[in-house]
Amino acid sequence: MKGSKARSAHLCRQGEIPVTACLLSACAISLYVLFLPLETSPDLATFLLLAFGLFAAIGADEFRPRLTGLDYVVIVAVLATTGLSSLLSVDPARSTRFFIYLCFNVGVLILAACVISGTAVRLLCACVGLVGVVHLFGLLWAVQIAGDLSPNTIVREAHLATLIAPNDALILALCLPFFAYSLYDRCAEKAWLPGLLVAGYVALSTYVSFRLQSKLSFLGLLVAGLFSLGAGRLLSLWDTADFRQRMALSAAGFTAVFILSGFAWYLGNQSTTRLSLWAQAATVVDTPAEILSGVGPNTFLYDPKLAESLFDRGDLVVPWVHNLYLEAFHDQGLPGLLVIVALTMIPIVRALRLNDPAMRVVLSAALFTFVVMALFEITLTRRFYFAFLMCMYGLTAAQARGEQS
Repeated sequence: MKGSKARSAHLCRQGEIPVTACLLSACAISLYVLFLPLETSPDLATFLLLAFGLFAAIGADEFRPRLTGLDYVVIVAVLATTGLSSLLSVDPARSTRFFIYLCFNVGVLILAACVISGTAVRLLCACVGLVGVVHLFGLLWAVQIAGDLSPNTIVREAHLATLIAPNDALILALCLPFFAYSLYDRCAEKAWLPGLLVAGYVALSTYVSFRLQSKLSFLGLLVAGLFSLGAGRLLSLWDTADFRQRMALSAAGFTAVFILSGFAWYLGNQSTTRLSLWAQAATVVDTPAEILSGVGPNTFLYDPKLAESLFDRGDLVVPWVHNLYLEAFHDQGLPGLLVIVALTMIPIVRALRLNDPAMRVVLSAALFTFVVMALFEITLTRRFYFAFLMCMYGLTAAQARGEQS
């Protein structure tokens, strides 16, 4: 047995990838690609999942996710709440498709939880950063070809398969910390070069957000950029602070979130429409049965013409709540809300406790940006955001267990 493990480790150091991990990755990728037409854009998650499957196998002497008992409880709870609400859904066919989609993304979490070696982590972070770069240049190309990236044009003509709504440009903000991490990791001896490239990424992303009239995309860039710059110092202060100082830092953090939330509300397009969306999501679930199971995954529909004229998009019907937590409550009731809180809060806590300063900063910045944007925009019915969240969960779990062992 020991000889077999030693041989596996040797093969791994030589760059060979375990066959089991390759086969599982290939199956997951094939199923995911086949499933793409059944859900909404953006579909860059396909590329992301491809990276998860391959990078999870690099540097691992065996296919073993670094998950704890708590993680398996969360996974079972996610599958159970979504499965139950799908069975009792007002639209079982639509909800069942989402449940299958969830199963694929649980596979993403498990694959990402295998990423433990330094090389694999660097490759995975580089991949996520590359997704942002590809998306950015795709948007810039659309600016040149279409000449118009206004919200009405995007919704009406859908120039990009990866963009069906202006605020989908939030992908640029979520990928920013990984783009910066990869550059500084590779070019540490020439600090001016990564700084110049990151500044260019932010500048071009801001330009795209302006052309899209997506103020929330700009806010996401601001949150990701500021937290990436200040996270290292803040985390160092936290490590050396006593109880009272930590309480003061926590109060300052909640204040910052409150200010950013107010800023997002001020910048957000059609803020009163968001109030209508949230009110509908909160009030539709009113019976005891619906509180326990929700209305059904991916069943939210809102026609703004029935309520007001501020959301002028012709015949557009809004299919998501624009608040991830209220959406979970609408779709899957109180259990679904508790599950999404666990999925977003557990990786943040783990990221903040990592000993590796670089990983603490990049994962904390990405997850913090995700949670702030989830309060106003993000939905798991969009493939990229779901795959991103599950990847971050698995990656933080792997890093935390790796440091403990």
